[in-house]
Amino acid sequence: MENKTLASVRNLTIGYEDKVLCSGISFDICKGDCIMLCGANGSGKTTLMKALCNIPNGKLFNHSSDKLFENPDREIECIMIPSRIPKVAGFTLREFIRISCFSKSDLYGKLSPAEEAALDKAIATLRLTHLADRDISTLSDGEFQKACIAASLVQHAGVILLDEPTAF
Repeated sequence: MENKTLASVRNLTIGYEDKVLCSGISFDICKGDCIMLCGANGSGKTTLMKALCNIPNGKLFNHSSDKLFENPDREIECIMIPSRIPKVAGFTLREFIRISCFSKSDLYGKLSPAEEAALDKAIATLRLTHLADRDISTLSDGEFQKACIAASLVQHAGVILLDEPTAF
């Protein structure tokens, strides 16, 4: 089975101000890919992921000289889950995921039945159903990280970038 290329990066250079961390970076992202990025502390792994998602509205765009990604077919949602997201008390896991879908809600903050079903499916897929009504501040770091991944799935992310995914 042939993997369809979702997006391509060509000849990317990343860094801060006058310090170049990496240059000449090129790669393709295909449907179903799981890519691991390894390197020493301070080598630019997180900076690369931030660069990949630092595009207007977090999208990967069609071919264009002023866009980082090349994608001939459509825009792709790119979401980065950082390594340390604060767990603010007062939100259940379900509410936390629902808030991530705010842009898909109506004027009153309600999601469509299809989006609610996607929310339920993501919670079930990541085996979080028994935690759905728990306050996120009481979740373990690993449980919370899974909740963040569920939020990415509900947002129909084409590319999910995990910073330090094995930390918990």
